[in-house]
Amino acid sequence: METNNEPLGEQPIGKLLLKFSIPAIVGAMVNSVYNLVDRFYVGKLGSLAMTGIGLNIPFMTLITAFSFLIGIGASSMISIRMGENRKDDAEKILGNSFSLLAILMLFVTVIGLVFKVPILNLFGASEATIGYGSEYITIILYGTIFQGVALGINNIIRAEGFPTRSMLTMLLGTVLNIILDPIFIFTFDMGISGAAWATIISQFVSSAWVIGHFIRGKGALKFHIRNLLPSWAVFKEVASIGMAPFLIQFASVLVSILMNNGLKTYGGDLAIGAMTVINSVMLLFFTPASGITQGAQPIIGFNYGAKQYDRVRKNQAIGKARKATVLSLLRQVILFIPALVIMPSLWGLNGVWLSAPIPDIISCTVAGYVVIKELKNLSKMETGGTAIEGAR
Repeated sequence: METNNEPLGEQPIGKLLLKFSIPAIVGAMVNSVYNLVDRFYVGKLGSLAMTGIGLNIPFMTLITAFSFLIGIGASSMISIRMGENRKDDAEKILGNSFSLLAILMLFVTVIGLVFKVPILNLFGASEATIGYGSEYITIILYGTIFQGVALGINNIIRAEGFPTRSMLTMLLGTVLNIILDPIFIFTFDMGISGAAWATIISQFVSSAWVIGHFIRGKGALKFHIRNLLPSWAVFKEVASIGMAPFLIQFASVLVSILMNNGLKTYGGDLAIGAMTVINSVMLLFFTPASGITQGAQPIIGFNYGAKQYDRVRKNQAIGKARKATVLSLLRQVILFIPALVIMPSLWGLNGVWLSAPIPDIISCTVAGYVVIKELKNLSKMETGGTAIEGAR
């Protein structure tokens, strides 16, 4: 069996960060390019088709939220367990992650299919766009389990110490999606349904790749059927850490709903379509920071579990769930949502566009302050002191 964990506790932090972050950045950048290409093809079907895609952004974000709840929480705990040399516990978390994601994705699928029309109306659909939105999301919902596994469990491959293999998961699905999009949309004349089918087929292939990695025992951990039985204790532990990224994504759902409705009120259906394109472009700018964060997580978790606090301090995903949750909510809920409510009433459509910068600046400043305090706490732990703060 191939193992790749020892370097996490031994190699220089800078070298490790490059090794883990570059593949994550490349994978995320390619995925961002796919989003632009996908929007290009859908845009050929007309502006209302683009709006139909935009209506489903909150729902797609909700699927991502549940994937992150389990996937990021599990990968963080697995990194720590591997650092503690508790491989059996790490494999139990892996098996539970499959089961928990399957349960959550089934729940999302059923709720989505049953309440599809009122949900789309809540997301800002009009009589002219609800047909496009419904056609797209119906197909996407059938593939939620594939997206859940591809997004969620792929984090664990990185946590094992295989960032390049994790990147290949993203590249595989993205490149396949880019190839299938024009074939299904135009060659087979399937329209917006073609874009949805291209997406779920690509996600199926990515999820099969991820599952195959663990079944074949290609990494440090192996999938065992005995670990599939969900454990409440494992779920609580995983969810405690995954809650922060989950709430970030869930808050994004609320923001997207308010954004779509504000755009519909002050700019009409075309404004929602424009925002869909803008979001795709913005992803290109956010992916480097996201990649660095994803790359740092397994390094931090492993060394925290191994009690090598000096190495943790050189990075920064060590189980400070409560503080991470508050910081997550600061931008998306405490600041951003009020801005979306107040500013459009003052400045109309311009108010919608301008509702993001101020929350970004304030939340970034607060997060920087908290990180500095946590680094000081880690210094105390390293020297044998007691870090009183940092309640989990």
